Amino acid sequence: MEEVFPGNRKVRRTRQGRYIALGETLDGRLAFVVFQRLSVGFVRVITARDMEANELRLFRRK
Repeated sequence: MEEVFPGNRKVRRTRQGRYIALGETLDGRLAFVVFQRLSVGFVRVITARDMEANELRLFRRK
């Protein structure tokens, strides 16, 4: 899932202090990734899955 981070992605912060990234992997899969920032340049992925329809609309929105 680290493929999502350097590419075209949208990141939102949650109320719990975690982050949600919506992005595309190198092979074209659209991924929903929940992660924590640890220190400069490091993150901990909590969960990842394919995007659902509502998340895809948010990702495609400019």
